[in-house]
Amino acid sequence: MIDLHHLHSTLVTALSPCTFSPTSDGVISVPILVFSLALATVASAASISDRVRKHLGDRVAVGESPGIIVGVADRQGQIFASVGVPRLDAQGRPLDEKTVFEIGSITKTFTALLLQMAVDGGRVRMNDQVKKQLPPGLDLGAQVGGISLLQLATHCSGLPRMPDNFRPANPRNPYADYSQDQFFDWLRKVNLGEPQFSYSNAGMGLLGQLLEIRSGSKYESLMRTWIAVPLGLNDTVVSLSAEQRRRSAKPYSEGIALPMWDIPTLAGAGALRSTASDVLRWSSLHAGIIDSPLRLAMDKVQSSQGKSGPGTGKVAIGWLIRPSRQGNLMWHSGGTGGTRAWTGFNRRAGRSVVVLANSSVIVDDIGFHLLNPDLPLRTPRKMSTAPASLLRRCEGIYQIGEGQLTVKSEANRLSVQMTGQNPNPAYWEGNLSFFLRAVDAQLTFEEGADGKMKSVVLHQNGKDQRAERLTGTLR
Repeated sequence: MIDLHHLHSTLVTALSPCTFSPTSDGVISVPILVFSLALATVASAASISDRVRKHLGDRVAVGESPGIIVGVADRQGQIFASVGVPRLDAQGRPLDEKTVFEIGSITKTFTALLLQMAVDGGRVRMNDQVKKQLPPGLDLGAQVGGISLLQLATHCSGLPRMPDNFRPANPRNPYADYSQDQFFDWLRKVNLGEPQFSYSNAGMGLLGQLLEIRSGSKYESLMRTWIAVPLGLNDTVVSLSAEQRRRSAKPYSEGIALPMWDIPTLAGAGALRSTASDVLRWSSLHAGIIDSPLRLAMDKVQSSQGKSGPGTGKVAIGWLIRPSRQGNLMWHSGGTGGTRAWTGFNRRAGRSVVVLANSSVIVDDIGFHLLNPDLPLRTPRKMSTAPASLLRRCEGIYQIGEGQLTVKSEANRLSVQMTGQNPNPAYWEGNLSFFLRAVDAQLTFEEGADGKMKSVVLHQNGKDQRAERLTGTLR
């Protein structure tokens, strides 16, 4: 992606029914003490293969990202490997596990744990409706008011991915001017979809807002008090200190520097910044590699709540689940304008992983491979300059399933847009083939007898989908 409207995106979104298994409402006190939770760093059994190290170097070499860092932990210790730089201007310290990145939608796993802790503390119940959490005088309408907290936390609320009144004044920092009043006004008018899995930044943003209302604290204060301080996540914040800013990675998209995003209203969906060290600790705590004072709540958010698509994937509370022969891979990714993040863990194997990169190029394959080497690494692809005539011939609207794929020429590349999603850049790699970097997908165009493109094949997730070109012209 670079999808300024999305903190997490796939090119094709599939929906499936979602079932619920509410957790019990036992009461525990919220811990506020700092515990010593350091992972061992000596004689570590955790490893990162030479193949993965070379792959990281290849991705930087072809210009996919200025820098990438990965970390792996098991019950014996942890290890990090990095390549590249945090800033192309060569300012600041080298890229390492203390470099601060935006982590985008990984924030949602923190929001989910906050909800579970509120449930366990007797403040709310999972099946409580939105309207029960609102202060007197605030009415979000019957539809939104009837959504449950669990539905928000599992993307089964029927809310769209993003509000339709989201029109950023500054696309380089798109969430900065989106106000709470705008958000609540949209919620009063929105028509809900079916209560089935459909990834929603708006839904998790609303959950963050409700937790703020219920606690009387802003999202960052709540997250720091309930989670980050007790768990020793010293660099997991919304607002950076001057010292943290000095060791932050600069976000980039196609080599162009971007600012970090400010996300005041939808903070619960993607406002956090963190480091590889902190995020690896976060997933290690969930994996049980390190003992946690929040173990009960962490166990509960990992329970499967239903399917996340037509395949085998499932959704937990804030986390996604990918079944494997080695055990369930619990994971979440994150993306902002110029940063990609991924973390995951396998409790059965006692292994956790983090991947952070300061670019808009997807890194999910690296994370999954580090958790399960049977899962492939995608091939790093170098951009080539496409002939303008070829780009123009590819333009058109193509019917793909029940949706449409709109293809436009843009500078030295194509812009491709699925129905209901924002456009993504596609780069030429020769002949009639293009690839995306925001998601692991490729496009192969097919010529007709008249020399014009008659169809395009989308290669994604091991499947090929042919889309026939429609008649008519682009607007």
